[in-house]
Parts: sequence; structure tokens; C-alpha cells
Amino acid sequence: MGRLAGIEAGRGIAAIGVVLCHVALILTKTYDAQTSIGVFQFGRVGVDFFFVLSGFIIANAHREDIGCPARLGHYLMRRLSRVMPTYWIALALTLTLGGHALSAFDMAVAALLLPSSHGSPVIVAWTLQYELVFYAAFSSLIICKKVGVSVLVLWFVWILTSLWGGNSPWLPQSLYGPLNIEFFLGMGAAYWLQNHTVPAPRSLFLVGFGLLCAVAITDHAGNLNSANLCRIPYGVAAAVIVVGLVGSEQRGLISVPAIFQSLGAASYSIYLFHLPFITLVWVFWLEAGLDRSMTPTASFLPLAIGGVGGGMLMSRLVEFRSCACCAVASVGSGSRGTGAVFGDLQRSRGGPCVMTTGQHREQYQTVAKRADIPQRRIREHRLHRSGSDPAAVRGSRALDTARCRP
Repeated sequence: MGRLAGIEAGRGIAAIGVVLCHVALILTKTYDAQTSIGVFQFGRVGVDFFFVLSGFIIANAHREDIGCPARLGHYLMRRLSRVMPTYWIALALTLTLGGHALSAFDMAVAALLLPSSHGSPVIVAWTLQYELVFYAAFSSLIICKKVGVSVLVLWFVWILTSLWGGNSPWLPQSLYGPLNIEFFLGMGAAYWLQNHTVPAPRSLFLVGFGLLCAVAITDHAGNLNSANLCRIPYGVAAAVIVVGLVGSEQRGLISVPAIFQSLGAASYSIYLFHLPFITLVWVFWLEAGLDRSMTPTASFLPLAIGGVGGGMLMSRLVEFRSCACCAVASVGSGSRGTGAVFGDLQRSRGGPCVMTTGQHREQYQTVAKRADIPQRRIREHRLHRSGSDPAAVRGSRALDTARCRP
């Protein structure tokens, strides 16, 4: 599977859901009243969707790395370069605006996203701790497939045990929390799609969406008494949506508008930076006295636009550049992940190529030479880009590993 526009769009919609949830929480708390905007608090299921997507993307993008210890460096570089640089900028911005005073130890824990009960000054970064734990667990599959399978099975048993009273209060939740089940659901979705044809994918997508709505309504009615157990039906619904979405795109049954792909490309920055921008808009709103003259519903849209718009701005200013710099670093270190690396250099996370044909050829040959790619693969990739040879299009897909990012 190459780049999946539907998955990219799903990431964008999930990020917007989280933004809407936080805006609804702020306004509900400020006005101390339940209004129609309270329904947007269910945007928190965007986090469940992110976790399922992460499991799907890692299992899909790195399936060829399993059992190949030499690929461990490439895997770690690709994953950490995606998460850490943008997070560090968000951390610096949060510390600057919020005036947080952290000890050297707490700063190190926050900067490295180590599993911790204290969390990070970046409020939403708790999910990134879960991500890094999952990355570490998946890396065991790359080192040795048999050992990795054993590690994942034991981890899964630990997670299930914690659901029924096996909590370890002295350990961080990111190590055994129920949200980790959603990584397994995402990996299961990837395995199914790699080995099976999805029957009626659009119908399956609608079933998943209907299931998600049903779980949300049941949760709102208070019939899901355990916050831990409700993660399972949310995760199952998200996994069904992913399978239906990818299956539909593989068959050419859906077309994703460019605006949703743009939101998906910026989803990580939207997720990390939306709260500071919502706060800035809200401070202006309060200083102008608009909170007294405007209803909560009227205040909702400006705050949501501020959060999403600010995140997209930071994506352009920060995330695209940091991804490109890390891609160059990974090539310089001898990484063989040239398809992913050159894809980042060329497209800047999905944007159009701005190089001339000569520059494109020269840079690709340089990158390919450093990664020790045979000249035959270079010719096939060039033909693929020109669209002149269908056989080369099929042959060059090995260079285009999945670029969807968790």
C-alpha cells in the first residue's frame, strides 16, 4: 500500500475532533452550563482513532523490516524524527507562554517523553508517551520476529489483566493502559488488508461509523460504566472504519478532497499546538468583553478556527522543515529507507515537487547512491514518476513505502 489519502484525511478529521472537544470543554466550564456545543466533547474519540491508525501505519509501513535487525536504525530514525522535533518546539513554546518551572529531572522526562505519572507541560503529549512505548514494543519484532511476537503477546496479556483489576498504581499508565489495545486493533487491520480483499468496503465503512456513533450514544447515556472497558468498542469501531476506508480507496470507490488531505498532513501540528492558539484567542475574547455579549455557541467557532488555523500555520513553519532536515540526516547516516526519505525531501509531506526535472534526477541519484540502490531501481522509479511505463509503476512501489504518519 502506498500513500493513502483516505487515511490522511481521517487523521485530519480526528485532529479537528480533538480541537472541538477542547473548545467545548473550555466554554462549558466557563459558562457553567450545558449547551448544544456539549455534543462536541465526543471529539475525544479522535484520540482512539489516532491510536488505531498508529498501529495500522506502523504495521503497514514497517512490515518488511520485521525480523531484519539491520533495519532497526532506520525504523528508529523514521519514527523518532517524525515525533520528537515538532514536540520539542511545542514544549519550548508551552514553557515560554506558560511560565512552567521544572526541575532538571522533570525537564529531562518531559523532553524525552519517558513514561511518567507526572506528564508533560504540553497537555496533549500524554498520548505520545503511549506512542513511544508502542514503538519500543514493535522494535522487538524487527530485532527478532519470534522474540517480538512473545513480547507483544505478554504485553497484550498485561493490558487485558489491567482491565479487570490488575492495575499497577506505581507504574505509568502508558505502559499497560487500555488505550494500548487500540494499537493491536490497528495492527490487526493492517494484517487483514495485507492478506485479504475487503468485501463491500463502503458498506463496512458505514457499519464502522454507525458503530462508533452507537458506542458514543451508549457512553453518553452512562451505560458504559468503565472508562477502561469503553476503549475496546471505540477501538473496534475505529478499526472497522480504517479497513472500510482503505478497502474503498484501493478499489477507487472514494475520492478525497484536497482540503482534507491538507488537514491530514497538518494533523500532528494541529494536535500539538491547538491549545496555545485557543488560549490566545480566548484571552483576546475575554479582554474584549465578548464573552459577556456573545453566547457560548457564538464563541465556539472563533476558538475552533483559532486552534485549527494555528496548528496548520505551525505545520508550515515548523513541522515540514523539521521533517525535511531529519530526512537529510537519515540519508547522511547511511539509512537504506530511501523511498521514505526521498519522499519527504521531494514532497515535503505531501506537497508538490518544486524541483526541475534535472534537479529531481540529480538529487534522486545522489540519495540512491548513498543508500546503495541498484541503477535498475533508479530507472524504474524515474519511469514511474513520468508515468510512461505501467510495469515500472508496479516495480517501483518498493521505493514508495507508506508515508502516512501517526
